[in-house]
Amino acid sequence: MKTILLPASILLTSLAASPAFALQDEAPEISRSPETATLPDTGVRLPMAIGRARPIPIIQAKIAGQGPFNLYLDLGASVCTLDQAFADRLGLEDVGTLEIGAPGSDHRLEARRRPMPLLEIGDARFEDFEVVSFDRSSFTGSDEIVGSVGPPLFAELLLTLDYPNSEIWIRRGALPEPDGETVIGYDASWRLPLLEIELAGNKITSAVDSGSPSFLVLPGNLPETLRFQQEPQVVGRARTVNGEFEVKAATVDGDLRVGGHSIPEPDVILLEAFPFAVLGHGFLRDFSITLDQLNHRLRFTRGADHAGRLNALAGDWRVEVTMNSGSAPATQFAGEATVHAVHDGKFLQEDIRLNAGGRELEATTFLGWNPDRNRYELTQLDVFNPGGGVVWMTGTWDEEQQRIRFEPALADSPPMRWDYLFDGQAGFTRQLHLWRGEEWQLQSEYRYLPQDSSENK
Repeated sequence: MKTILLPASILLTSLAASPAFALQDEAPEISRSPETATLPDTGVRLPMAIGRARPIPIIQAKIAGQGPFNLYLDLGASVCTLDQAFADRLGLEDVGTLEIGAPGSDHRLEARRRPMPLLEIGDARFEDFEVVSFDRSSFTGSDEIVGSVGPPLFAELLLTLDYPNSEIWIRRGALPEPDGETVIGYDASWRLPLLEIELAGNKITSAVDSGSPSFLVLPGNLPETLRFQQEPQVVGRARTVNGEFEVKAATVDGDLRVGGHSIPEPDVILLEAFPFAVLGHGFLRDFSITLDQLNHRLRFTRGADHAGRLNALAGDWRVEVTMNSGSAPATQFAGEATVHAVHDGKFLQEDIRLNAGGRELEATTFLGWNPDRNRYELTQLDVFNPGGGVVWMTGTWDEEQQRIRFEPALADSPPMRWDYLFDGQAGFTRQLHLWRGEEWQLQSEYRYLPQDSSENK
């Protein structure tokens, strides 16, 4: 039986897909999608950050010619939104009121209709549509978010949220016919995509919501045949824009299947008020998801094997070091390193000991994959240099070069790069590059070899 570990953010779930930002049935119809959308033939690729306050994708956009500003990219938002005070500061016209609400709550939140003349995401231009503004102050946190964009903005385009590579891709085109494995057809009768998932052999209707931090939220109308490993337990309360709900948690006695992708015995959240399930960030973060609204299709492509890459670093190593120092001859020395898993396998700890011409050097490094931030993270307790110090870096995977590249996480750090190279041979290589003059220069190279190996073998 699993122990359920719940993120603190579940108590502040946006739950927009369910839909927190849905207009009420009696609300006047608004122009959710742009009259025109223009972009280069190759589309637009842009970085996608993950929020610190809440694990929701963040993009930057210019709004009515001003900015850029931070916006949530929320697949669960049935309308684009802005903060009320921010929309007032931009001088966006106010053309009337409407109400938004959430399932399970009779409370209605008053919002304002705002014509949007132009919104720019990179080289993609979206013109002439309406947004909804309301007081978002309790949902902004530390990420300086001024609003959110959702599927209606990309109604005639393909939208890809590539979590493993921290990238979005907006382009024209169409997904292939559904194959039930990676490409799945969805029900478009609701304003948001609803697809059929399988949970412990039971068919369940689910939305896909990048605005929810949870792995999977289950509704109240569950099949009687669905079994849990233990009775669901109350763990707190979740909040939407207009109400709070009791939150229960449990572990499913069976597997989750989304198309051809299977996850054993998932930990889930239960919210009785919800009419359908919600696949959130906890599930999506391992995938590249493409939404094709014209053809009502979703594609799920599983991302990189981060655990496998990190596990390739584990072991007892003989280390051969080459140090470069400008025009002087390179210095070579050797040592040993032990790399092993710590904290239930979430991180690796490397302890390295080197003998540089009679001088004993040592350092301890922790590195791992942060799924909430979609990046590798590295911290080194460095005693190689006088006085020692702490190095904090974040990394991304380069598929073409087969390497993890780490760069300083702090803006005031000296420019450097650490590359972990996987060349298909036994062991791996770590390189340190420093910015000197007008180019990157290789400062040092560490070759990690099995203890019983030799380059001559």
